[in-house]
Amino acid sequence: MTRGTRPPRRASLDDEAIGLLVRDVVGDWSMPAVRLDAPSWRDRVRGPRTRLMHTARLGLGRAGRAATAALALTVVAALAAVVITHPPAQPGASPNPTGQSSGQPPAGLASPLPRVILGAGDLPFPNRILVENETGDIALVDLTLGEIGGSIARSQYPSSLTVSASGVVVCICITTAKPVAGYPTELDVRLKTFTRTTTKLRDDAVDVLSGTPDPRSPDMAADHAWTSVSFSPDDRYAYLGWSTRATPVWHSGIDIVDIGTGTVTSKLALPDMTAGDGDARRTVGAPRVLGPGSDGTLLIARSWAEWGSDNVALEPARVGDDGSTATVVDGVASGLTPFPEAANCGPSFVRAGARPGGGFWVTCQTNTGTLTLRRLAADGTSLGSESMARTGFVDGDTTAVSPDGQMFYAWDPGSWTLTSIDLSTGKRANARLVTAAAAGAGADPVTALGRWLAPSADAKSILRGAILVSPDSRRLYVLAAQPVVDERLPTGSAGILVVDAATLQVLDHWPPPADLMSMALNADGSLLYAAGLPGVDASGVSSLRQGASVTVFDTASGAQRLVAGQLGMGMLSFPGPLVP
Repeated sequence: MTRGTRPPRRASLDDEAIGLLVRDVVGDWSMPAVRLDAPSWRDRVRGPRTRLMHTARLGLGRAGRAATAALALTVVAALAAVVITHPPAQPGASPNPTGQSSGQPPAGLASPLPRVILGAGDLPFPNRILVENETGDIALVDLTLGEIGGSIARSQYPSSLTVSASGVVVCICITTAKPVAGYPTELDVRLKTFTRTTTKLRDDAVDVLSGTPDPRSPDMAADHAWTSVSFSPDDRYAYLGWSTRATPVWHSGIDIVDIGTGTVTSKLALPDMTAGDGDARRTVGAPRVLGPGSDGTLLIARSWAEWGSDNVALEPARVGDDGSTATVVDGVASGLTPFPEAANCGPSFVRAGARPGGGFWVTCQTNTGTLTLRRLAADGTSLGSESMARTGFVDGDTTAVSPDGQMFYAWDPGSWTLTSIDLSTGKRANARLVTAAAAGAGADPVTALGRWLAPSADAKSILRGAILVSPDSRRLYVLAAQPVVDERLPTGSAGILVVDAATLQVLDHWPPPADLMSMALNADGSLLYAAGLPGVDASGVSSLRQGASVTVFDTASGAQRLVAGQLGMGMLSFPGPLVP
């Protein structure tokens, strides 16, 4: 199996190389956020349970980042002193291509990607696409010009957005107010919708949520109110889960919002949960609608974490996820029922859905990363479980379900292991797609030091749409990362693997033009769109000049039909289907 090619090692350092080296090494550094309620994009893209676990480590995490930055500045100063005193062997300039070029782009470009590269064939369609930008908002990208527009909804974290199958942008937009200890105590929730060309359709009030600090620890760095949003498969309803602290308890519920009318059709209350008994401090996440089961049943999960009063900045002493079901008919929820059969699946629910022929399935994850899928009959009895080991940490759902709901797929980027499970019969197949050989060995000392000083491993651990199923359910498209040789070093992208869904055999391997982290297919599956991270090249090495990118692959041939390589320095991902 081929890999993306690496640039040849530079025999000597010219003036421009020296400048680029220093700029690239420090390019990814950033000071801790001044406002605790304005997290970085890495915080924003984390799932609700990950963020819930993260709240108690904010103080320690920021201190650690500051110390790391100080150490890195000291080392880079020494590095610069050594490099600058090294006389250049020859003058030279590395052109920074801009504008539009034609022809097939080479794999694994060493220099920053140009603004637009056109491959062979017709211009890809759609060529104006909606992406989720670094602020957590939706923006329109014109691939023909290589340009990205501004935010559409002007939403604020923790807002949630999606793009419906008809191309309507739906935003549960949240405005925060009255912060205490850096965390808001009031959330104003509105429903905003837009056309795919950014024309506003609706702007309706949904709810105002108010939480209070824990009077026992008013300065504790933890959320006072939580929200979680998901959408019905038919794009008719939004499910707003919420939890607010009102010591000695947390209140929780789910608002069901009709997207077409902007009205709240039903409010489902969940049982109150303690804010912590005795000296304990507990935070309770918002209820999450994991997915629809059969006969209008919703599967609901709610996470919580608990600390002692003397260790609120350390790991929680206890964590949990409670499960329940409810029935929704025409936007009205009723019949909230505990879900005991799923409770022992694991401490963290991930997703769920309806099984072919009735019943449903649910996945959960342990704190060590093991993923378990449990199949359940219509009456809730277990039909069996399958567990899948997860290697390393990946922030993002690396599972997929075939369009007909028959097959479940799980991808482990750390071990390159792909698992398929028939949701009707429970039949399972595993495939190790490649042998995880060492990658990146033998890098020159300056490159290795630059990687250590400015690692991009945190960014690489974030994957959105890491596995896709073709519309005809015959192919899988999998985002692959190069194997980890040293945890301090970035791994980089290994491109996209094309896999036969029936046999789990690799059919093709598309080398990466960038550090790919998100994928989406067009409606008929003839084109695959892949988003590349800014600030790093394809191999994961820090590169200040490399912007976010979108590459369009022809799924029949694997050819790169278009690359838009300078879409700003904010992370981009695909929030929904690509619609014309």
